[in-house]
Amino acid sequence: MDGEAGLRDAVERARLDAGLVIPPDYDAGIRAGRQVTRRYLTRPGDLGSHDVALWTRSVAAREAVLVRAAWFGAAEGAGTFDEGLAATGSASVPGLRVRVATAGDALFPEGSGAFSASAPAMLLMFVFLAALLALGAWRLRRTLTA
Repeated sequence: MDGEAGLRDAVERARLDAGLVIPPDYDAGIRAGRQVTRRYLTRPGDLGSHDVALWTRSVAAREAVLVRAAWFGAAEGAGTFDEGLAATGSASVPGLRVRVATAGDALFPEGSGAFSASAPAMLLMFVFLAALLALGAWRLRRTLTA
């Protein structure tokens, strides 16, 4: 792919759902302590790009935490930024135990949730609607090509 222009072209022509542009000076900017902007490319109104956007924001947030931790360690004299960044990959955090208890009478039996009863009917409806939309698209395509 030809850099940002090629990525933008692929997204605009729907060959990709979305794209993430990482500037060439990304590593140098992070090491210098500067804020580095990444750009997320998508088509307006494209529903397929929402999942990609969610994952992109999630990964960016996780990366930001690791970079902040490395800079904090360097500021506190625990080594250089690069040493701190390397240590973030091997650091262990104690686990957290969660115990769930229901106060009073449970609305749903244990092990089931609010959607357990309606999920099979919703799945059937989804499959029906997907098939109906596919049939409509197929007929439209046949009409346009005839």
